[in-house]
Formats: sequence, C-alpha cells, structure tokens
Amino acid sequence: MSQFAQTVVAATDFSEASELAVRAAALLAKQNDAALYVVHVHVPPDTTALLSDPKTGFLMADDDTRRDLHEQLDRLVKRLIPEARGVTTSVATSRRPADGLCHYAEHVSADLLVVATHGRTGLGRFLIGSVAEEVVRKASCPVLTLRSKLPT
Repeated sequence: MSQFAQTVVAATDFSEASELAVRAAALLAKQNDAALYVVHVHVPPDTTALLSDPKTGFLMADDDTRRDLHEQLDRLVKRLIPEARGVTTSVATSRRPADGLCHYAEHVSADLLVVATHGRTGLGRFLIGSVAEEVVRKASCPVLTLRSKLPT
C-alpha cells in the first residue's frame, strides 16, 4: 500500500489560526503513519548579527530565545495533540518566515507542509503580505493551506 506522506511538517506562529494547521497535520500524519514535525520560524528583530549553523545552514537564535520557543512548542503540542507520540518540534530562524519554512521542509525531506492562512484580504494582506502564499510559491513539496475563518 502506498502512503500519502511519510513526513508531514506543520507550521505554527502560535496563533489560533496555526493551531488548525497543527491539528490537521497531526491527523494526516496519524492516518498515514507518517513522521510529524511542528516548526516555528523565529524572525529576530535584529537580523544583522545572526550566525549560520555550519551543519545545516540555518540561522541561529540566541540560546534563551531558542529554549523559550522550544518550551512554547512543546506546550502547544501537548495541548493540541496530547495523544501524539514522537512529534519533533523545531525552531528555525530566518529573516523571512516563508523562506525559513521552505528551507526547513527541504531539510527534513517533507512530503507535505501544512500552513494556515489568517484570511486577510485587501489592504491588510497588501501591508502584511501572505506567508502562506509565498510558501505555496516557493516550497519544493506539496503545501496544504487551511483557511482559519470563513469569509464575512
């Protein structure tokens, strides 16, 4: 029997919208007996002093920030998918969230990347941009986007 995905990555920015992505990714991973990775991309306020990890090429956040974000990720996973076992949580650091997500998905050889959209339209989307839209354009694997709210 062929599997839909062996490696599923869920992106979170710790918003309510991204909780949908984590839950959906967990369900897909469970149904397909796939590995589940939950990743947060940290964009530091001052990116000029960042160093790259020589092994992965990822930018690195300071130890305190990385530890705090890992703790937040662990709490999020325990709250949203308490029955899940073997979930890998990761913090990627990047100047641009979409680039960080795409790079991370390639790094773990993701078969599917799950992201939520905040459903912004018009001026809000223009000013803020759409990380999900950029991920769809740049990712080397399929991307499942989940709209967090119905249009009004």
